[in-house]
Amino acid sequence: MKIFRIIFLIGWGSITTLSLQAQKKVPQGFHYAAEASEEGQLKELTQVSYNGTSSIRLYFDEVQLGTNSYILLEGQDSAQQKLNAESLKNWRNSSAYFNGQNVKVSLYQAAGEEVAVKMKELEVTERNKGGKAQEAVQARAIKTSSDATAYEGEIDLEETPWAAAVGRFTNGSNSYGTGWIAPNGAIVTSKAIVYYLVWNGYDIIEFNVPPSNPDGSVNHPGPEDQYPVVINDYANNKVWALFNFKRRLNLEAEDESGLEIAAYRFDAAIVEALPNSTGKRPGERQQQYFRIATNPGSFILENGNFDIDILHYGSYPSDLVHPENSRTLRKATTTMLPPSEYLRNARFYSEGRMDDDDVILYHGDGEQPFSSSQGSPITYHNSNVAIGVHHTNYVHAPAGAVGFANNFWRDKVDRYFTNNGVYVDSESLYNPGNGDIHKPYLHVGDGINHATDNAVIYIAKGTYHESVTIDKPLTLSAPVGAVVIGSSSGNGSRKAGTQLSSELFVDDDPVSEETGLGSEIESSEITSFPNPFREQLDISYSLAENTPVQIKVYDLVGNEVTQLLSETQAEGKHTLTWDGRDQHGVPTQPGMYIIRLQLGETVKTHKVLRQ
Repeated sequence: MKIFRIIFLIGWGSITTLSLQAQKKVPQGFHYAAEASEEGQLKELTQVSYNGTSSIRLYFDEVQLGTNSYILLEGQDSAQQKLNAESLKNWRNSSAYFNGQNVKVSLYQAAGEEVAVKMKELEVTERNKGGKAQEAVQARAIKTSSDATAYEGEIDLEETPWAAAVGRFTNGSNSYGTGWIAPNGAIVTSKAIVYYLVWNGYDIIEFNVPPSNPDGSVNHPGPEDQYPVVINDYANNKVWALFNFKRRLNLEAEDESGLEIAAYRFDAAIVEALPNSTGKRPGERQQQYFRIATNPGSFILENGNFDIDILHYGSYPSDLVHPENSRTLRKATTTMLPPSEYLRNARFYSEGRMDDDDVILYHGDGEQPFSSSQGSPITYHNSNVAIGVHHTNYVHAPAGAVGFANNFWRDKVDRYFTNNGVYVDSESLYNPGNGDIHKPYLHVGDGINHATDNAVIYIAKGTYHESVTIDKPLTLSAPVGAVVIGSSSGNGSRKAGTQLSSELFVDDDPVSEETGLGSEIESSEITSFPNPFREQLDISYSLAENTPVQIKVYDLVGNEVTQLLSETQAEGKHTLTWDGRDQHGVPTQPGMYIIRLQLGETVKTHKVLRQ
């Protein structure tokens, strides 16, 4: 059982962004060419090496390969990469990163194909010389680590398999930030990370990352877990937002006497990871991904606690003291905060004013737990359902993220590869039925029936026990793992809503997970039956005296769905029925809803789940 331990440290500044290593390109070339032969053969061409480096990346100048010929690279740790003409194009005439100081270069020349290989340079890791400045940083790190209040957590990769969908960006000598796999195979991250991709050569995303070396230099996974990153339509796919925080110096203060006003930027971005030398993209190889759902808004957060996880490749002050622990996968668990209590004048620069509920805020007792962690998925606790993109942490103020309650970001993910796409996932959290990336169909047949000509049907990994008929031009895509479709008696796809139902409700207001009629659930004066429900829900409550009563239904974000009652009622027990329709008479989609009962000045809430 593989476990990573994490430590949150208080009072840490920005010194962890200092790179102890520097990337460097050095000339080292060779040239080989051969005419076509009658038989295929594998020939060792050379061995490139560079003393003192922790990793090597090869850059080629000119390469001529036929359809079946390829270059074979082998590192000193036996890692291998096979580069044919197509994968060389994706890698922009370079290789993956190999750990160690030498790489063996061989060439397989297929029968009847002419070949030519010319290499021009190596990218290596050069350690900084250090000196007094570095000694001061090291001393500060040691002091911060010893003086800080610590808090530990852990991530179990066997119990959290979706962690395999979290990667880190690297330029070979260093790593910075986090990216994660969306349902359509796109990589979601932060715009701050994109700046690193452009300015500092962070052009590769890695998964299944090993711990760093004792000297702090990063170790890379095998080439099969490294992917070249390309940025499509940079201007239109990126956006950033400005928020004015009511910045609390004391998060536990009951008044606002100690508040500061400061401006902060949150952002998110989408990039594409190309197929690597295995011919697969990250989702196809990792076979893990994060579902996308709308984050709870202030109304919901004011009526219950929601724990969230941040899976990231950030760093801690102790990483300078124990650099071999640097840049490994971590998990932070914390509780969401109502955004309306902390935000003021939030807006997208390119999209106009935004709502507070478009933002996710959270903290760990006022501490700044990690840095260089931008782009991490914000998920419901112990789930692979992402509700936002982590940006950064602030001392004495909540950390924050762009939430997926904002339609702009959900649409960006949805339409990143095509405007004509439909998403199918048999284990989705909700089933609103419109086939968007964040609102999938449960069955392949439903996706096909609702798709228009030439649509792409994105199908999440799993087995779909159904028979399907395709009577229009479509593209079927399995971007996040193997998909099996076959006929059987009845549809074996699992119902929506079961995976997270216990996670989405506070302890004193549980919801039955039975597939049929649930047990009667009581929350103070309110009871409902059955819960979960399918067609209709009976809501009961008791009044101690004649009281004005108002009953409304809200969705998870806090939007009013319908008003069921607004009148003065006599004392005693009362029951009314909700038929599951909204204020326009349209049936609501499966998911969680809040019943809000106002009795005079008293307000009670009750959570129900529609299947």
